[in-house]
Amino acid sequence: MGLGPQTHLERLLAQAHARPTDGKAYVAFVKELVVTMLGALGRDEAHGFQPLALAPSGTSGVCVFTHPLRYDAFTASMMLPQLDWQVRAERPRRLFGWAVQNELFVLLNPGSDLSKDFPPFELDRLLRGQWL
Repeated sequence: MGLGPQTHLERLLAQAHARPTDGKAYVAFVKELVVTMLGALGRDEAHGFQPLALAPSGTSGVCVFTHPLRYDAFTASMMLPQLDWQVRAERPRRLFGWAVQNELFVLLNPGSDLSKDFPPFELDRLLRGQWL
């Protein structure tokens, strides 16, 4: 059994999952997504914090989380080693722009029932305010 929604953003994501043909549910979710701080998985590098590109489901992307419990479940399910990784609060617009420039997916809550993979083209459209 999955972990239920923990935040307002997760409730909107759950509604979008439950009604996949409802454009209004998706728009409400992504409008909240682009203004909500997310936890990005990465590590400190000489030039600063560097998001990590992983492929937990076969798709290479930056793993981001909507709640600490989502990260905990991800690391437990993937049996990841204790490395120098950390989760830092990141503004979605900056992170999504970086992912688009590097042609990477953004993997929201990978491994969770409340997850979504955003390909670079979809991120680019979100950044330009094109919700559908």
